[in-house]
Amino acid sequence: MLSRRLKSTLTGPLLLSASLAAAAAVDPAGRWEGEAGIPGAPQRVVLDLARGASGDWVGSLTLPGRGVKGAPLDSLTVAADGRVQADAAGAFRGPPSDLPTQLALRMLPDGRLEGTWRQGGHAAALVLRRSGEAQVDPPPARTPLPATLAGTWRGRYELGGSVREVTLTLQPTSSPSAAAGELLIVGKRRSQLVVDRVNAVDRFVTLEASAAGIRLEGQWDAATGSFDASFTQGPFEAPLRLQRDGASLRGGSGS
Repeated sequence: MLSRRLKSTLTGPLLLSASLAAAAAVDPAGRWEGEAGIPGAPQRVVLDLARGASGDWVGSLTLPGRGVKGAPLDSLTVAADGRVQADAAGAFRGPPSDLPTQLALRMLPDGRLEGTWRQGGHAAALVLRRSGEAQVDPPPARTPLPATLAGTWRGRYELGGSVREVTLTLQPTSSPSAAAGELLIVGKRRSQLVVDRVNAVDRFVTLEASAAGIRLEGQWDAATGSFDASFTQGPFEAPLRLQRDGASLRGGSGS
């Protein structure tokens, strides 16, 4: 009888400890580093995974050597068994692809994340090891687009000696999560993108077409109806001056 009681007393804590250890073993929160075995062009990968303020999983991707740092992961899911899936299209520049880059990983008993890196219809092995605490870059703040910025803006920038014509069409929004308009870039090809992130404070504005990793950041002038911006896409950056169609902007300070 005593041995049974002793066994029962010991078994409870042991089972609890085993359960906690198992839970910790499949918790993928942290910073992970490794390499995608792309034939002829192996790619270093830094993956950050963490729980956000609401308890949902958030993540970002850094690709050393490609000018990509803290690119947010989309459609991120983390299963109870430690399986991780995500869309990494935000780390690559250009129009949305029918074959976006995707990650599919699973936790191994030795604590590694192993799986597949899919890009452009091809697949490569990806092995990551935890290197520390997660360093997920917070998403940029969002605001509704002010009505005074609505309209059509036109300009151009130069890339590799070729001129790209830019048309930015904006519409006022009441919600920070609403699409603010459209960005059309015409050069060697035509790219039509949704402007889905806005941060407007007084005369300073940041606009993003996150599907292509494009950011326009600068300030606009109500008197001249101009927007002097920096056009950024990955490691590429160029000045871009946009002029609004028609009359100059109303609203004085731009607030």
